[in-house]
Amino acid sequence: MTNMTNGLVEKEITSTVKTIEEFSKEWADFQEFVRSQLQEGVDYGRIPGVKKPFLMLPGAEKICSRYMVRPEYSIIGKVEDWDKGLFNFEVKCVLRRISTGQIVGEGIGSCNSYEEKYRYVWVRQSEVGNRKVLGQRKSGKYTEYKVEREDLATLHNTILKMAKKRALVDASLTLGNASGMFTQDVEDLPKEVIQAEVEEENTIEEVPPLSKEKSHPQDSSLQEQVLNLWKQLSLTRWHGEPIEDVVKKANEKKLKAMIDWAKKKLAERELREHKEAQTEKLRKDILELVLSATPTNEELERIGIEDTGISLDDELKRYDYPKLKEIHEKLKKIVAKE
Repeated sequence: MTNMTNGLVEKEITSTVKTIEEFSKEWADFQEFVRSQLQEGVDYGRIPGVKKPFLMLPGAEKICSRYMVRPEYSIIGKVEDWDKGLFNFEVKCVLRRISTGQIVGEGIGSCNSYEEKYRYVWVRQSEVGNRKVLGQRKSGKYTEYKVEREDLATLHNTILKMAKKRALVDASLTLGNASGMFTQDVEDLPKEVIQAEVEEENTIEEVPPLSKEKSHPQDSSLQEQVLNLWKQLSLTRWHGEPIEDVVKKANEKKLKAMIDWAKKKLAERELREHKEAQTEKLRKDILELVLSATPTNEELERIGIEDTGISLDDELKRYDYPKLKEIHEKLKKIVAKE
């Protein structure tokens, strides 16, 4: 039986390995498809200073059409906290050949409502209300203020769709071996962060330190914010250089970009800690339910808990949040019946 299996595997591998000529022709065909069928501004976009264009949703859909595949989506992780307006979706996209059903590519995408462009909004003074002002800017003859969005709950569906889009783009890049031609998600970053990254990539000479005479009170405040945020992140260096040195010679635009980047990382940490706390709470809830219900081994197997010979507490640590939630719901039904 083993020899037969090995023979089948060897035959399958041999039949699916492409020659150099076949691979070269397929890659050349794909490049020609991109040049002739994908339109800049519709299927892909460019950002000044970034070498590779970024693939957009219509472009990803055209790549799928070229290879005659259909996308299938599944939510592999989610957080829905309506009180805090915190929504996070992790979506997996699988690409199946329409003719055979064979899986030929897959990708992962995530999106959460605590991302900069969703969590905050720029409003005029009359719309600020009781919200804390986090920044301000000039917009024509008016001043706009950065505040937290009050209606995050209305973005629930938007967050899910964005996660699906990112998963599809990721899968399409894998399908076409196109990561050498395109990047992704660059268009989702704040413009000032993109510009700062571009400037940093293209700068050969170091920016001279700001002199005390030219220093502005606002720069000093921004420097303090950067250092404070880096302290919260437990980071002391930026690309190998002490953060204090970077801050001293950074201009206002770069400082603001660094602040936005640090805030984004702190938001990601907050989201991660929130998910970990939710997962830990579910584990405790399950343990309490098991103690109160004393289900049989058969019932435990039926609701998804495997019998591995280790303690239930350790067993539950093997499961992620969606699986724990599923077990929790099934266990509650058993308790309700009793």
